[in-house]
Amino acid sequence: MNIIVKLGKFYRYAYKMGHFPTLKEIFSTDKKIFAYYGYLGDNNFGDELVFESAKQIFKPNILIPVRRFMPFSIRLFCYLFKSRFSGVIIGGGTLIGPFWDQGFFLELLSLKRPVYVHGTGVHKIIDCSTEWKSVFSGHVYGGVRGSLSKDNLFPIYPPAKITGDAAFAFFDRTHWGHKANGHNNVLVNLGTHFEYDDQNSSRVELKKFIKSLIDGGYSVQFLPLHVIDTQLGVQLQAEFPEIVLLQQPDNFLSAVNIFQNCSFAIGERLHFTVMAILTKSPFISLNYGKKHEDLLQSIELSHAGLQPGSFSVNMLDTIFNSRATFNWGNTENIISAFKEFQIVEASDFITKK
Repeated sequence: MNIIVKLGKFYRYAYKMGHFPTLKEIFSTDKKIFAYYGYLGDNNFGDELVFESAKQIFKPNILIPVRRFMPFSIRLFCYLFKSRFSGVIIGGGTLIGPFWDQGFFLELLSLKRPVYVHGTGVHKIIDCSTEWKSVFSGHVYGGVRGSLSKDNLFPIYPPAKITGDAAFAFFDRTHWGHKANGHNNVLVNLGTHFEYDDQNSSRVELKKFIKSLIDGGYSVQFLPLHVIDTQLGVQLQAEFPEIVLLQQPDNFLSAVNIFQNCSFAIGERLHFTVMAILTKSPFISLNYGKKHEDLLQSIELSHAGLQPGSFSVNMLDTIFNSRATFNWGNTENIISAFKEFQIVEASDFITKK
């Protein structure tokens, strides 16, 4: 990557994506300032959604993502005025494993600042476990995504609680109650950052399912949540010209509008599944990673996830044809309780002296 490309990337991530407050906002406010630890800047809808949800439950306070690409003035503030930070927010995604910017965060925690865990996933093997143990040695609020994450975190932090996915902070009974099940649209998503076992076979079966939908008169819409997904969507559209390739949604509400106009959703991305859940859209999650199981177990919807090796067009057709009887059970109450827990924990975190 040449210097011009690197500078362009830095400028885009640091100055064009709207992640950072201005110095005027920082120095002219009596709002609390929190350091945000999480992935951002790669145009990944899931990462942006989690950050958006964190800003919602901590508003009107200020969140500053501390990461590699930052405006120079904000980076200088972070390192010269650590005392201005009132705490650390560990964002969503599966973050507890590798640990970057250790110097900044560990020094901040040495000032006895509290930590809020925002529905974070935990790797089976936790790299930098000693450092993460120090993160959890003080006042900790919030919780991890699900029971698998809780079990993985147990060796270094036994008291961990489950708070559901970070995006559950957006749960709204209005969105839940006004699902337009009659629409003829079926949403499809493909996209991962790495290959997984049985990837090729599962995608072959998915293509067979897509063909059966098109033959049945359904409108198949491909929804990308990352540039990787868009490339796969273009390839899929070349094979099936009938597919409508949608634009990646800019935020939560734009994604809601898309999901409220579909009758079924099937995809790989974790937060594609989260959006289906938050809009009461019958779905199938292609569980290529433990994070999917972690999510679905937390809301008692494990039956809606299939391992890649279990994908078959006949099974997909069967599930799709019974979508009207999708068993949501007590999902609404579980997610509502998670959201309330997140809000209460966030309030305690904010007011921690």
